[in-house]
Amino acid sequence: MLITCPECQILVSDKAVMCPHCGYPFKPDKISPRKSTRKKRLPNGFGQIAFIKGNLRKPYRAMITVAKNENGRPICKLLQPEAYFATYNEAYEALMRNNKGVNVQSKITMNELFDLWKEYHLKNLDNPRSFSTYKAAWAHATSLHKLLVINVHVREIADCLESIDASANTISALKMTLNMMFDYAVSHELTDKNYAKMYTLPGIVTKETAKESDLHSAFTDQELKLIRENINTGIARLIYIQCFTGFRPSELLGIKTKDIDLFNDVIVGGMKTEYGRNRTVPIHSEIKPIIGALVSLANNKKSPYLISKSNGKPISYESYREHFISTLSKIEGISDHVPHDPRKTFITRAKYYGVDEYAIKRIVGHSIKDITEKTYTQRDNEWLKTEIEKIKRP
Repeated sequence: MLITCPECQILVSDKAVMCPHCGYPFKPDKISPRKSTRKKRLPNGFGQIAFIKGNLRKPYRAMITVAKNENGRPICKLLQPEAYFATYNEAYEALMRNNKGVNVQSKITMNELFDLWKEYHLKNLDNPRSFSTYKAAWAHATSLHKLLVINVHVREIADCLESIDASANTISALKMTLNMMFDYAVSHELTDKNYAKMYTLPGIVTKETAKESDLHSAFTDQELKLIRENINTGIARLIYIQCFTGFRPSELLGIKTKDIDLFNDVIVGGMKTEYGRNRTVPIHSEIKPIIGALVSLANNKKSPYLISKSNGKPISYESYREHFISTLSKIEGISDHVPHDPRKTFITRAKYYGVDEYAIKRIVGHSIKDITEKTYTQRDNEWLKTEIEKIKRP
């Protein structure tokens, strides 16, 4: 049956609660909000609430998710400090308080984090094949693979790194992998801290626990032989150049082809201090063929830098450090080293072979305090070249 709406005068059904044209209410006395009996649902990964028969006083049990099994199903443990509640809503509120401030997306496993970071990291690598080092290192971290990111702290990382059966280089590579994974997780709000950086490998000295001179160790002659024999592995030739020039990593990466004189066998480069900037470094005969090959490669890429990416752009120190560790991990018989160790190697070997003390300081860019040598003694490139050639091939 149709009736006329008193507001808009249009015919509508007498069973309508309100006019579909103007919204005028017909039967306000019969309109009653329907009370929902549905329970609030927890976000995925936040935990579980179960009704336990027989527990009459507090029948609702709350559990938090700590990991996932091989089938992707959650592994749970009782909520602490209290896990049983009188009502479902009390259990729900307790779980929500436990997860307060936690991004739902952080309810992912470390394996899933590795995949996310891998996709991100590969975009910034000049040579994706170098990622194999991190992939191989991650394969050893089986105790972390299924744990949720938010449940991995310093203790879990320490247990993993201290228990795996692998070489020192592999463990070091895994530590670096975890550092970068957690940096990614923090930047994407998947966790609150980089717990990997808060852990120091046993026997590894840091700037906070030692003098700067204790942080570096020179390559032995046997290690230099191994680098020479594997000169085409990773960036082995760049490490070899450092060991015969004393350049800091950042100085080596900043050298431009226009600063290299292959006719007179000199490189003009350097930074950091007034004594280190724009200093003249003679090219040792041992590395001249390598320098020449790099100059040709740079010219072919039309890059102004001696060392650059495939697109001709400069390489960052962070990228160089990654390649440095990756390269050494592939050469068996070489102990742990950092990118500044080749500089210490050059100075150590120069002193061993009797290179003049002032020649060493001029080459590596250290200050000369002796007024006579600094101000009144004129040294030419030939003298520096003669001195540096005293260093023998390993």
